Amino acid sequence: MEPRFRKIVLSILEGIITGLIYYLILVYIFPTIIYSSLHMPPEMDVNKLMMFLAFMLAMSTIAYILKPHPVSIPFSAMTKIIAVVAFIYILNFGKLHAEFVVDKTRIEAEINIAPLLFIVAAFTLIGIIFDFVPYIEARRRETI
Repeated sequence: MEPRFRKIVLSILEGIITGLIYYLILVYIFPTIIYSSLHMPPEMDVNKLMMFLAFMLAMSTIAYILKPHPVSIPFSAMTKIIAVVAFIYILNFGKLHAEFVVDKTRIEAEINIAPLLFIVAAFTLIGIIFDFVPYIEARRRETI
């Protein structure tokens, strides 16, 4: 296999795997843990989940194909931003609502987990900033 073709195939695979990891962690595992710990049924629209998955895989794959170039940064950032948006959307923007029946009495509960979502979004933004570091270091070495 030609080295250039092999590099492109490996970049595509790396992008798909990275997109799937973001999807699994932020769109499936975290919301499932949160909903199950609160004993609430998850409110997930399968069509929107597939749309998020498709965008995340596409952006991640493009980012890894363009990896040696600074133009890959926006695609990498979009992968992370789409993952956070999906996470926030699945968790109903932090307002979780549940109804319970206890001794024939209906109890409604609303939980605001927006601070938790803010923390996840903040860590994701920090990750986006770290994407810039290798390019800033390379530019700094070029000018010295």
